[in-house]
Amino acid sequence: MSGFKVSLKWLRDNLNGKVEEEDDEVTVLRKARGYILQLIGGIVLPDQSSSHVHLCFLSFLDDLQLAGTYSWGSACLATLYHYLDFGSTIGSKDLGGMFVLLQVWGWERFPFLAPHVMGSGSFVVILLLVDGAVS
Repeated sequence: MSGFKVSLKWLRDNLNGKVEEEDDEVTVLRKARGYILQLIGGIVLPDQSSSHVHLCFLSFLDDLQLAGTYSWGSACLATLYHYLDFGSTIGSKDLGGMFVLLQVWGWERFPFLAPHVMGSGSFVVILLLVDGAVS
């Protein structure tokens, strides 16, 4: 933990989302929140470090039913725009945000840039996420 951030590696090692038969409801919810926090910090709303997630997102996971109603896609896009704006300033060295969105946008607007893969376009995005190209 550094400041108000927790390491994604620590979350992966300690709250990996794997539920055991003997786990009670509180433990299951704790593991679920830890796994969702990994998704938020590693894929949906990554910061400049791509290795930590801010603990402020934990408050959004108090009620998991309510968390499903939030507009996470809008937050993801807003974060990307924020880091694109930050990255365009003189002296900035690191960027954050889900850059696969920018990449897919480029492939849609400029098809000659897109890789030639047989199948649907969503298959390519899934491959990027699974292979770790997005982290």
